[in-house]
Amino acid sequence: MPTFACTRNRRIIGASKTVPGTKGRLLNGSKDMNTESIMELEGLLTEALRCVEVQSRRPQPLTIPHLEEILQKSRTNYQHLGGSLFVSHSLKITQAEVEQKVLDLIRRELADHIREDKILSATTAFASGATDSSPIELILRNLIVRAIVDGPENAAQAFADCTTKSSCTFYQFFLLTGVTVPEQVEVFDGISLIPLPRSVSELPPFLPNVRPRPDRFHTVGIRDFLGKTLLRIEYEISPIFHKPGHNYTLESDPVEHFTISQKGQEIADVNVDVLRQALSVASRSSVNEVLTWTCLLDYEIFDLTSRMRIGGDSFSAYHRVEDIDEPGELNISQLETIKTIYSGLLQLPNETWEKLRIPISRWVQSMEDKDQIDQIIDFGIALDALYVPNDIQGEVTFRFALHAAWHQGRDKNERQCLMEEFKLIYRARSKAVHDGKLGKSTTKAIKAMFGGVPEFIDRAQDLCWAGVNKVIEDGDTPSWQNLVMGGDDH
Repeated sequence: MPTFACTRNRRIIGASKTVPGTKGRLLNGSKDMNTESIMELEGLLTEALRCVEVQSRRPQPLTIPHLEEILQKSRTNYQHLGGSLFVSHSLKITQAEVEQKVLDLIRRELADHIREDKILSATTAFASGATDSSPIELILRNLIVRAIVDGPENAAQAFADCTTKSSCTFYQFFLLTGVTVPEQVEVFDGISLIPLPRSVSELPPFLPNVRPRPDRFHTVGIRDFLGKTLLRIEYEISPIFHKPGHNYTLESDPVEHFTISQKGQEIADVNVDVLRQALSVASRSSVNEVLTWTCLLDYEIFDLTSRMRIGGDSFSAYHRVEDIDEPGELNISQLETIKTIYSGLLQLPNETWEKLRIPISRWVQSMEDKDQIDQIIDFGIALDALYVPNDIQGEVTFRFALHAAWHQGRDKNERQCLMEEFKLIYRARSKAVHDGKLGKSTTKAIKAMFGGVPEFIDRAQDLCWAGVNKVIEDGDTPSWQNLVMGGDDH
């Protein structure tokens, strides 16, 4: 996944997909499950719990009470060992006739959805690699897990909900670096930033199960979550179970049978990359996405993936976590700034957007660099791309400083000061690119004007940020000739 991609139309989940033949309407996959059937299932699950056992590949057996304890904890706390336990354990109803009765009830209530004793669940629409129909035995497994934790009555009702509701909610999470928030805030309707605690024992249950990988030290680990910020987006998917037509085959693409839509009325189809750019500009920090996963929360019955779980994650993808020494801080008062920047980026003309791609990406890169020369090269390129049109011939340093000073300066005195600063920025960038060092005379000039190289870098990054932000606020880059001549667009 790119460090700071500038693709305007990128969405992680993908564009909304409509079930063929429905003209975009939501589907109610089944007739309502009546009270008698719910009570029948409750009774069967009660009977099943009397003869269920945990089968394990390990010498140490796992009892039902122990399994219940683990699952109950995973609803309120992040359980690092929970996922690894389930990989090597499975549930078995020891009385075949009891198991058969529950399976027969599942087949009866979901008859319109089952083909060849398999069913297509909505989880396949956003599962990584899981694109095939699932055996109905997985529904039985989830029912038993839910009955162990919540009791047969609640498990039966959860099954009824999944067979009668037309859609369900799920969340997509993004683990961010480079930005912190003091408390959970809603940036847009259905889109929130959530701070994570600094203690493992306090981590929330909806994080993905991450296990140590000694051979891959750069992989996300449990402590990489501590103190970070989550971006959460709420989605709706319909139907819960696909109702195949006469021409349906198990080989057909399951993604084509479900509709995914973002919830919330404020913005539609959020562009995560652009939102990260807005967060970077607002916090004046490099905001990166290092991990993404989806979470179904209370819809485990139809989560027909390989592991049994209560709450917690569904699918995850691993990426490298880069250390951010001083992440930018956002507060409630900056929410409107984020919204303005996000809207401004999306509304920019395509030509202006293309002009800002290099300035934004190089400005962000300069804040990620550890080496001062690399930082100078990166913000120098950013400012060059912002203030030096392609058609300039000769006097590049002068034109660069002139354009930047007129663009950012508010009066004659400020423009004169800015012009000297930008001339030195261009000189330092040239020395860094060609010599790999600043040299004595350039370093001396930097110390005289800024006090030192670190202060010079901070000031140049601030000027780069100010230039990008002004283009966003103005909605376009200026006509440089009109600008320096005092035209109407200044």
